[in-house]
Amino acid sequence: MSTADAAETPSVRSPAVGTTWVSPLGLAFAFLIDSQETDGGFSLIHVTAKQGAGPARHVHSREDEAFYLLSGEVRAMVGEAVTTLRPGDAVFLPRGVPHTYQVISAEAVFLNVIAPAGFEAFFREVSQAPDRGEGADVTTDRQRIAALLNGYGVAVVGPPLPVA
Repeated sequence: MSTADAAETPSVRSPAVGTTWVSPLGLAFAFLIDSQETDGGFSLIHVTAKQGAGPARHVHSREDEAFYLLSGEVRAMVGEAVTTLRPGDAVFLPRGVPHTYQVISAEAVFLNVIAPAGFEAFFREVSQAPDRGEGADVTTDRQRIAALLNGYGVAVVGPPLPVA
């Protein structure tokens, strides 16, 4: 579908409608706008994350990300800078800059924008959609996850943030 076609057929979704994919690392993903709908331009994901959830420090070679925090508190590390995000805060995670985050409240909910799109397929690869019986043989093995990330042009460059 071209971007012009996508504009003529708007996608309207709520995270409460449709399939939520669940990761064993404490994350749940609701895919609101997907790559096919934006001709690969971007994707938009609604993420619900449990306390302590967060990836190893990593760097993307292909895409930029941005988070907009809806609820909870999240520590984010971009480059060497560490900050605490609260509801209403946004953070830009540019390609080529190492970053990570950790949920420090009991739960956090945020929007994740990925541009260009495509990396959202990784989240499906390491998650399951229990209500549809879909999903990969998910793992919590960080070495296996690092190998999968490599296939998406993402390199793990350090550990997750220490638990605060």
